[in-house]
Parts: sequence; structure tokens; C-alpha cells
Amino acid sequence: VPYLDQRLIDLSLKIKPSLGIKHRKTKYLLKKILYNYVPKSKLNKEKQGFDINLADILRKELKEEVQDLLLSKNSNWCPSGEK
Repeated sequence: VPYLDQRLIDLSLKIKPSLGIKHRKTKYLLKKILYNYVPKSKLNKEKQGFDINLADILRKELKEEVQDLLLSKNSNWCPSGEK
């Protein structure tokens, strides 16, 4: 994982915090460096989320884990909301 490389962490600690945000743009220095390597259209792209159907995942892929967790003796969850 590149962002966890100790050399990168050491270098980043030497950079002035003011270079992180400039003209109300975050990751200013990172983007300025990447302009030489990444298409500008990718760097200037608006953030976009991704959809996941959490309810579907909890009912299917994680059904057993959720049931085990909620029905365990150590759980504080109560279906009626009462304790």
C-alpha cells in the first residue's frame, strides 16, 4: 500500500500543511505532482459515491454473522426496543 510506505510518511511530515489545501482544493500538492502522470480529466473529476445495498448484504451474504451477533448472549440488542 503506497500511502503506508514509511519513506512516504517521513517525507510527508516534512511538507508544510499549507501545501495540502490551496485555493480551496484539497490534496493540492498530490494532484500537482500527479498532473505529469495522470490525465487531467481524472484529477479534476468530481467525487462520486458508490451504491451498495446494505440491507441485501445483511440478509444474504452476512445473514449468519448478523444473526450470531444479534442473538449472542453478549448482545445488548433487543428486538422490541425494551431492556
